[in-house]
Amino acid sequence: MLVSVGSLSSCGSDKEETSTALETTEEVKDTESANTDEKTEEKTEEKTDSKSESKPTPSQPAKKYCTISIEGWCSGKQVEWKSGDTVYSILVRSGAPIETQNSVYGVYIVGIADLREGDKGAGSGWVYTVNGATIWDSVDGAAVNAGDTINWSFTTNGFN
Repeated sequence: MLVSVGSLSSCGSDKEETSTALETTEEVKDTESANTDEKTEEKTEEKTDSKSESKPTPSQPAKKYCTISIEGWCSGKQVEWKSGDTVYSILVRSGAPIETQNSVYGVYIVGIADLREGDKGAGSGWVYTVNGATIWDSVDGAAVNAGDTINWSFTTNGFN
């Protein structure tokens, strides 16, 4: 570390200022050495802790995921699957900005990100598939399993 004590001038003793600079440099080195020792101890503790946390234990089941792709927003995003999940709960946990509407059939997706139904003409809106198959159920009624792939696309011609 470079410590600037001030410029040496013809006024005053060069020896005194040099001595002060050396003392300051030694103090900085001592402080840096102490900080390095503390950081090394902290890193050793962190590594020990992280190693013990990352090992799966019999009581910790492996996490399961669904994959979600949303046209114009994300592709192949992994979302942790939980028992009882639906297309809607996975969509919500994906973090996508969504706009919904309740209907007699369940939750209806009006918009995702900046694209809403009707934005590209009559009959345009969001549709989804699970593992490549069209599901004829509301998003909150369509159950998903671990490993399922959900694809959202924006259609301009209804459900055709």
